[in-house]
Amino acid sequence: SPEELGFADPAAAAGAAGTGIGSVTISMSLASLLAEQRLTHAVAGALTAMATLLALTAGLLLTRRLSRSLESIAAAASVAQERERLADMKTRFVANASHEFRTPLAVILSATDLLAEYNARMTDADRRKRFDKIRRSVHQMTDLLEDVLTVGRADAGQTSCIRGPVDVAALCRDAVTDAGAKGAAVGRVCIDCDITEVLELDAKLLRQILRNLLGNALKYSPAGGDVRLVVR
Repeated sequence: SPEELGFADPAAAAGAAGTGIGSVTISMSLASLLAEQRLTHAVAGALTAMATLLALTAGLLLTRRLSRSLESIAAAASVAQERERLADMKTRFVANASHEFRTPLAVILSATDLLAEYNARMTDADRRKRFDKIRRSVHQMTDLLEDVLTVGRADAGQTSCIRGPVDVAALCRDAVTDAGAKGAAVGRVCIDCDITEVLELDAKLLRQILRNLLGNALKYSPAGGDVRLVVR
């Protein structure tokens, strides 16, 4: 107030204030300043650590998501490739089967034409020869048809395994006999089977497996080479 400053007249006090009336000193404890500075640094460090942790977590999550996405893409590509491979195999199988059907049909047609045209002139041995060719060709066509049906059932998910008591040794001997009856395996297939007991198996599937294995062995072995069926 003007009185505290030693002026009785307010106007004089105002004039003195305009020219300067003294100084004010503001001081702060050094310890308080250092404490606030440490607190600021601690808060900044904590925020930096939190930001770094959040960045690392986000990076890890993105990496895992990317890895899963890549795995899903790779799995889908693998499935697509497998489907394409199976489709290609099926196409080639159908094409080969269609081609294979022509051979026994041609044999049957030729044999029947000869029987119809020259039956009266043929000997009994000649007739038996022609009938054997027809019989082998029919067996071949039946086997081919069974292969096509098997592929169709497998594609539709309808393949089943019906187990029953099977004499494995006898079934193998029958498979070898059937292979020999088709003309290409006479005296070429020997069997080595040490199974004497009756087993619970699907006889139909096992017979088809043996037929395919023996057929491929006879077809692709060197001419005149023997085929050995070993069963353990």
